[in-house]
Amino acid sequence: MNSTKKTGLESLLILPDNSTVLAGRQSDATVFAFRLPVDTESVDVEFMGSFIPPGPRTDLSAMTLWRDILWFVYDKPKRIVGVNTSYIPTHFSPDEVLDISNVLPVAELHTGLRGVEGIAFVEDSWVVLGMDPPRGKGKKEVLRFTVTEFFECFAGNGVRDIPRVA
Repeated sequence: MNSTKKTGLESLLILPDNSTVLAGRQSDATVFAFRLPVDTESVDVEFMGSFIPPGPRTDLSAMTLWRDILWFVYDKPKRIVGVNTSYIPTHFSPDEVLDISNVLPVAELHTGLRGVEGIAFVEDSWVVLGMDPPRGKGKKEVLRFTVTEFFECFAGNGVRDIPRVA
């Protein structure tokens, strides 16, 4: 993982087990998994491995988890891709990059918005987008939608694309 301009880590997500951290690299959308020590006083973080998620292989800007779906936000491609967590690797090898890019997404949304740098689902009520568009292309702001509005605006099948609760 290098830190040159537009190639460094851009997104971070702690999974519900509280010991797995996913960090997404902006340039090629590779996601790195780390294990945090939660039951000890140790500060050592273990690199577990990495994977390539479905979606464009560029400009991964954010990740979030909602309804057992891991959502990947791709800024310049203006897309949000949701993948069932059952496809996310749980056993890694630090020496290889797992390619799950061919997994069929649960949902694929086209935002039409440049500068989506953060996303959060607030239970089943709201979706919040953090906006940081390129200079001169809009203002930095936080947009809030109801879940219904969000899917009506950005999903190909509108509210029919809202994932069902298991």
